[in-house]
Amino acid sequence: MVNATPTFVIGHKNPDTDSICSAIAYAAFKQMRGEIGYTAARCGNSNARIDAVLTRFNYPLPTYLSDVSPRVHDLMVPNPIAVTNDATCAEALHLLDEHQITVLPVISARKRVLGSVTLAQLGHFFIPRLDEPRAMRQVR
Repeated sequence: MVNATPTFVIGHKNPDTDSICSAIAYAAFKQMRGEIGYTAARCGNSNARIDAVLTRFNYPLPTYLSDVSPRVHDLMVPNPIAVTNDATCAEALHLLDEHQITVLPVISARKRVLGSVTLAQLGHFFIPRLDEPRAMRQVR
């Protein structure tokens, strides 16, 4: 399987030995399976323990990435699952459930993004807060 864009395999922001070694191992695993473009990387500085392990196995320190925040182009897909601004909550919930996603873009009839609706927002709309007893329905 060929991956058209490079994929950086990283651990957590302040890496420890496990994080660095896991990134290296997973990138190597993907390459051994014939999946091209996976590269180990790190989001933080190295330390003496990491350096010792990498030196012991004669492996270079992975590339440092200063910013791994997602960008719009990282999330763009040709035909996203979306709802129009006149959709019902039930329609939005159906799409969220059917596609197992948690966020839906809300678009205009001209396919312009107007905003988004999340599963959490719909949950807050339908389920009253526990600290507002008047809003809760009584179960008899």
